[in-house]
Amino acid sequence: MKLSMLSRTFFLLAGVGVLLSGCVPVAIVGGATLLGFTALRSTPGIIGKIGDVTIQARINTKWAKYNINVNDRLSVFAKGGYALLIGYAKDEQQRDKALQLAKEVLPSNKIYNEIRVGDRQGAGRYSSDAAITSKVSAAIFAKGKVRSFNYNATTLDGTVYVIGATNDPQEMQTVLDVVSNIKGVFKVVSYIKVIPDWVK
Repeated sequence: MKLSMLSRTFFLLAGVGVLLSGCVPVAIVGGATLLGFTALRSTPGIIGKIGDVTIQARINTKWAKYNINVNDRLSVFAKGGYALLIGYAKDEQQRDKALQLAKEVLPSNKIYNEIRVGDRQGAGRYSSDAAITSKVSAAIFAKGKVRSFNYNATTLDGTVYVIGATNDPQEMQTVLDVVSNIKGVFKVVSYIKVIPDWVK
């Protein structure tokens, strides 16, 4: 079976990708640098206007039409009406085109671009990233009071991206604390939205 060059996601219980908001570093936790982002409270109006599955499908379809995602090097995750683009583009032109096509689906202020230019650090790094993603997902799931289906995790060169939505800031911090203490995690980037009326 062909594996993604990006350490894709272990979908915790729900299977859609994610996205988020916020943009202020918050803490250094445990052995890993926690490049968290404070979750911004948002109005209910941004939720559900375009379904997250639809957002993800539309962007992937546009990428496929223009052969942007050759060899499955890029991924998109959507949550709460936002999208995260992540992976490796072969060059700056491909990266810019991937972003441009995503903007045909969502406005730029609802897109988080983590696409890098170049190649990941090799097959060994991919295997390590996949193992970290599995550990992260299992650890979040094991936290009984955390609604793990609200979160997804993916790892790229030792950096774990946690994406999701919650109505509980403490739950968000619990998730980030758990992830930051997983062995092998170099840093954690959080794109988690705190939405007061989020009920999933």
